[in-house]
Amino acid sequence: YKAAVPVMRQTMNNVLRVDLQEKMPKIQAEVLLVYGDRDTATPVLYGRIMEQKIPGSGLAVIQNAGHFAFADNWPQFKAVMEAFL
Repeated sequence: YKAAVPVMRQTMNNVLRVDLQEKMPKIQAEVLLVYGDRDTATPVLYGRIMEQKIPGSGLAVIQNAGHFAFADNWPQFKAVMEAFL
């Protein structure tokens, strides 16, 4: 964020201000929410909230991973994706 140009910062701020929770119950596709257990940018709590609001969704919490769970714990992330897909 700090390194972003002003227009990108504004875009990020605009996106983060949008609350889409009211739309979540209307989602009809299968949804797998993937979070790192050490994510400080979007903590697992947000995933738990979405899991409750999106019908039939699932939450996978990748251990020893931050915001980029796929990079932090590739073996577990890959196993979760293979099981889901």
